[in-house]
Amino acid sequence: MTQHSLVAFVSTVLAMFALTAVSYSQINPPARNAALAPAGAYTQAPGTAYSSGAKDLGVNYSDLPLSFEMNRGQTGAQARFISRPKGYALYLTDSEAVFRFPGNSHSVSMKLSGANRTVRASGSGPLPGIVNYLLGGDSSKWLTKVPTYSKVEYSGVYPGIDLTFYGKQSQLEYDFNVAPGADPDLIRLQFSHVKTLRMNRRGDLLVLTRRGRLVLHKPTVYQRSENERVAVDGQFRLLAGNAVGFRLGAYDRSKEVVIDPTLSYATYLGGPSAGLGSPLGGIAVDQAGNAYVTGEDIFPDFPVTPGAFQTGVSFGKVAFTAFVTKLNASGTALVYSTYLGGSGGDSGWAIAVDAAGHAYVGGTTSSTDFPTTTGAFQEKAPFVGVAQTTGSGFIAELSADGTSLVYSTYLGPFLAGGLQGIAIDAAGEVFATGAANSTAFPTTAGAFQTTFPGGCGVFVTKLNASGAALVYSTFIDGSGPAPGDDASSGIAVDTAGSAYITGTTFSKDFPVTSGAYQTSPSSSFVTKLSADGKSLVYSTFLGGKSGGVTASAITIDGGGNAYVVGGAGGSDFPVTTGAFQTQPKGDTFLTKLNPTGTGLVYSTYLGASGYATNVAVDGSGNAYVTGVAQNGGLLVTSDAFQKSTNTGAYLFEMNPMGTAPVYATYLGNNFNSGFSKSDSSFVAGPVIALDSSESVYLAGCCGTVPVTSGAFQTQPRGSNPQNPNGFIAKFSASANAIPIVASVANGASGQEGIVPGAWATIYGSNLAPVTDTWSKFIVNGKLPTVLDGVSVAVGGQPAYVDFISPSQINFVVPNVGSGSQAVIVTQPSGSSVPFTTTSSTYGPAFFLFPGNQVVATHLDYTLAVKPGTFTGLNTVPAKPGEVIILWGTGLGPTDPAAPEGMEVPSNQTYNTATLPSVNISSLPATVYGAALAPGFAGLYQVAVKVPESLADGDWPVVSALGGVSSEAGVILAVQQ
Repeated sequence: MTQHSLVAFVSTVLAMFALTAVSYSQINPPARNAALAPAGAYTQAPGTAYSSGAKDLGVNYSDLPLSFEMNRGQTGAQARFISRPKGYALYLTDSEAVFRFPGNSHSVSMKLSGANRTVRASGSGPLPGIVNYLLGGDSSKWLTKVPTYSKVEYSGVYPGIDLTFYGKQSQLEYDFNVAPGADPDLIRLQFSHVKTLRMNRRGDLLVLTRRGRLVLHKPTVYQRSENERVAVDGQFRLLAGNAVGFRLGAYDRSKEVVIDPTLSYATYLGGPSAGLGSPLGGIAVDQAGNAYVTGEDIFPDFPVTPGAFQTGVSFGKVAFTAFVTKLNASGTALVYSTYLGGSGGDSGWAIAVDAAGHAYVGGTTSSTDFPTTTGAFQEKAPFVGVAQTTGSGFIAELSADGTSLVYSTYLGPFLAGGLQGIAIDAAGEVFATGAANSTAFPTTAGAFQTTFPGGCGVFVTKLNASGAALVYSTFIDGSGPAPGDDASSGIAVDTAGSAYITGTTFSKDFPVTSGAYQTSPSSSFVTKLSADGKSLVYSTFLGGKSGGVTASAITIDGGGNAYVVGGAGGSDFPVTTGAFQTQPKGDTFLTKLNPTGTGLVYSTYLGASGYATNVAVDGSGNAYVTGVAQNGGLLVTSDAFQKSTNTGAYLFEMNPMGTAPVYATYLGNNFNSGFSKSDSSFVAGPVIALDSSESVYLAGCCGTVPVTSGAFQTQPRGSNPQNPNGFIAKFSASANAIPIVASVANGASGQEGIVPGAWATIYGSNLAPVTDTWSKFIVNGKLPTVLDGVSVAVGGQPAYVDFISPSQINFVVPNVGSGSQAVIVTQPSGSSVPFTTTSSTYGPAFFLFPGNQVVATHLDYTLAVKPGTFTGLNTVPAKPGEVIILWGTGLGPTDPAAPEGMEVPSNQTYNTATLPSVNISSLPATVYGAALAPGFAGLYQVAVKVPESLADGDWPVVSALGGVSSEAGVILAVQQ
């Protein structure tokens, strides 16, 4: 293999990891938009929120339009119309809008400066409701039949410009309609009774007052034609004297403006019978965006589809029956929906879907006639005739069309506990976890713990792809002292086949591993099981000394970090310095555990007074948490879809550092958790899933949700808003939202900062409308600066863009100077706010393979990594005394200087101007040379000799150059 083909091979592997890293990217729904339309166009305007201190007191969404009362004497004569969104009162005169906040102690005025003084406010869209003021005993002073309107219009506020105030689901909005030939620069919003005006990094306008702040969200303008949507940049422009105007980018004055909605769809799911609802226990999403849910329903009128596997329930049955439903990508129709159960009680609590569209469902059943398939692992109910058992788990695989079972098996028995979580691997093998309290629960020879521990024990079971046999099955548990209270609540599986579980324990001798993060007892645990089920990779307690922690769900990222959520239980839950909330505001938590289980990457309270029930993570490391918030407490973001709730679901997206939310919103009201799984430790709260198109899916059970027009089911079960209803909701990122840069880092190490000529990565949201690479854009070795309309500027110079996605951009840094540099991302919807990063001459960093292994090759160009690192690929570690090649970036200038913006020519060697040092296990390694790899850009190869005295093992590798060292934690596998 030639050197060039080696680089091609390594780069192909690196590209594979880059794509994996963005397979799930973050969602950031667009802000409520303050808007300004170009001439001949129309747009929507901002919702306005008031903040007292640090919290935005927004407006509550309801099913009714915001109404505007005509002033008939119920307030001062200057006000023409009055509206009362939650949190403030709005008074509209002929020339201004006055926002008055609780207690009449504070108000803010927004006036149209320089507007037409003859304009009069007029009501439009009469509403059927009227208002009566029957105050005092003198009926002659009563005000009756006061009309209400859905809009208040101002015609000709500026030449050719009209203004309309209206309400959408109690969110105040306003529109400027700019006629052809009119000048939008005439519009001026003058604020009074304020301290100052500022703009945040999102482009929102912050109106700061002595009591709090108003937030007017960044104007975003779009124009629509028959076949496409075109974004127009719209921004606030700060003017003197607490005034603002608007600035528009280029636009086509003949086309209409539209705003992309935040909520793609929201639908109820359940039959018409009033009473107990249809709690959903699990959700999964396929590559086409179809959502799969499972749960339980007690009525025979749950919506099922003709030809589905099971369209009815046993005659006279009064217990719950499990169901499996597939909803289409638009949320408008069922692809299929089927019951799954027998004559007893059946509950679906977990679901996964494979690439073929087969749904795998796990749950619990007490039915002796639960549908199973011939040859399945347990065809017959395992609890029949077994003392102290009344039920079992089940695992079933459904065909892609939902008409038949590929296999179905019991998994049990147990008296209490249940199957709570499942995950699948690429081979279609199912990993299940939960709690069982029976000596008859099946385990396999050689598994980690084959003896029933007594009480209620955590189990992990791996079922083969045909559902016919166990690959392994084991308990993982201690001996008490509270039998029946130890249980696993969630499971995830990595590409190597290791299972990660979390849950609750009251066993002081719950098995933990030496060197784990927390070996002192607490009430929750996080455990990683080896791929063969025979040993613990790590196991740690998680929580404070006061206990009470309830870990409810777990997920992992591509680097093997585990993310756990739940209820913190007390004020001593472990948090990390600099995390989002280090003080116990509410009792929910989000913890990120490092790949070895020895430490916390971050850990934080979330602030919600309720509980966190499920978690997902995207390829950029943004964590998405859902749960139930009781009477608020969640710090929602200014662009939240729903800013308040009584008891509702929430969606919280945490940035990769764990320091701040990217997006946070409530969804729905009157949330009903009241359907416990078979063990009281578990609550059927909302669940979450991500797809590869920057969308987040929530499912759960609540009284009301703001359903979308055309959704599959727009009416709840029964007429009582307290009745629990199953729901499914999808939040989509707007393809036209303005890009937001969250961080800029070295493309190999992830450390903050950039190096000229090196690889760098931008993390954020709305960075690109599509996912693409530069492979087809390189012409004659020239690197592209624009991919699909997406570009990056560093210090005003164009960067060389290799990879784009909505949440991540990889690029080669142009030759900028040292010091602070502004990074700006531009895509068709507009440009980001400049993000300041530090440019340094040197920033050595190595690219990594799984397990934090340095990308290293032998001189025959095979990979120098641990055996088993890549499935199906034979690999051999480096040997003591062997010369190997390490691959990295950020090694600084070359001699001669490499051509900028080009693939490195193969007819010239571009050695580093300064040779880096390399230490392996603190021993200096001989460095024979370091140079740019031909045929690529920014990729360095460093030839080093492994110290001959090294013993077998995994040894740290560190490079230093110009006083800067590469990141810690990188290892090289060495074996004689």
